[in-house]
Amino acid sequence: MLDKYRKEIDNIDKKIVELFEQRMEVSSKIGNYKKQNNLKILNKEREKEVIEKNINNVKNDDIKIYVIDLLNFIMEQSREYQKNKLSK
Repeated sequence: MLDKYRKEIDNIDKKIVELFEQRMEVSSKIGNYKKQNNLKILNKEREKEVIEKNINNVKNDDIKIYVIDLLNFIMEQSREYQKNKLSK
């Protein structure tokens, strides 16, 4: 039974990585746009909007706080990626 659950986790992780990679590619495009238009990388209002919009999709109330943490982490990584790409 444990092996079955682990295989499920492996499949989910694979999808998460694929989606994260796609998100970072789009984040890079956003970073380029911001650079060309002299915009700041951090947009607190947009990040707040992303969290509010997505938290409503969470069906399990027990994990909402974890989803907020996850989204904050993803957006933090996106900002770092944009900064690193723009500094090259």
